[in-house]
Amino acid sequence: MDEELIFILDWGEACARLLYARVVEGEVVEIDGVVRASEAIVGGVPRDEELAAQTLMELAEHFKVHHELVLQTLFVLVKTGAQLAYRVNDARIYLDYLDRERGGTTPFSPPGHEIPHHCDLFDAFESETDAFRYAFALPSSMREAIQHSLLKANCFVEGFVSLPRIGVKSRQRIQPGLILGVFQESSIVMAANGDDLPFYQEFPFSLNMVVEKIRKRFSIPKDRADRLLQWVIRPPNSEEFNSGHPEDQQLYFSPNFKQLTNDIADELDRLAVAIRQNMEDCGAWDLGFDHVYLLGEGRPFYHHFTFLRDTLPLEPLELPIPYAEALSETAREPEFAPLVRLIDHCLHLRGLHRKAQQAGSPLDRMKSWGRRLVGR
Repeated sequence: MDEELIFILDWGEACARLLYARVVEGEVVEIDGVVRASEAIVGGVPRDEELAAQTLMELAEHFKVHHELVLQTLFVLVKTGAQLAYRVNDARIYLDYLDRERGGTTPFSPPGHEIPHHCDLFDAFESETDAFRYAFALPSSMREAIQHSLLKANCFVEGFVSLPRIGVKSRQRIQPGLILGVFQESSIVMAANGDDLPFYQEFPFSLNMVVEKIRKRFSIPKDRADRLLQWVIRPPNSEEFNSGHPEDQQLYFSPNFKQLTNDIADELDRLAVAIRQNMEDCGAWDLGFDHVYLLGEGRPFYHHFTFLRDTLPLEPLELPIPYAEALSETAREPEFAPLVRLIDHCLHLRGLHRKAQQAGSPLDRMKSWGRRLVGR
């Protein structure tokens, strides 16, 4: 029986998510997911290898208990960091390079040095429109920190995948078109048109930024600032309110809290204006989107602050999740939608890896796997 087991890791600052997919003869028959509080991750990079490895082992334990699977290799989602996305003159150079180097572990320095030589190329997009060509690269230090943490959990990276991969489909109602992701680390906007990625940009607005402003303004610890942010997005019920800090309960009814809400609204308004202006400047807005798909922990902002639709007059939708019949109850959560949509691409990458291994000499294959194993 032709069976493939795919694992995809999303290592965020607040939560770590691990998705599992079982594919039999090309058909996805089972999908499960697990989420845990993330440890020692900043900007997608493990800052403490031991703690990060512990997080991964907790995620993997779920599949060992419920599916009798021992995690060995996985794909890692890289979703943030403006230094990773580059506008390039000719994406074909990068696509050709990816065709030759499947392992994603060889530093790449193309003609013109559009990508620093100490980075590894792991994704590229060619567009029919000359103005839109993108290549994504991973700093070697980031890759090594991720790999070393995984090795401590008896696992290693099979490949890296980028968040824009979920958007490269079509602008039909059932598939991504314009996507807005508000994450702990940054906000990401991308537009898909067929197989093209005509727009990709990161913006500084993030949950971390808002929480830090709350923390400094009221001189409170981060955990209380996190709670106040949730109260801004959604009024607390009686149980949530009663479990809050007594000073925060008083603050909630104060003019200071109203001013805080207004300040966050101003930040969001500036974000919406910047998105609209940048898309208009490069012509991407003229593609004619009628809805926006929301991703990330900050997606409730768009529902709560409805004035955003004055600038971005688009219907907000959750990203649709394919393979409904194969999903477990956990994997049906919207937070797993990006990972589920990456399953096909991960299968494609695995096929390319195998072809490259079969085409190379035994010594070349050993060197390639060795580099991946040690994170070099």
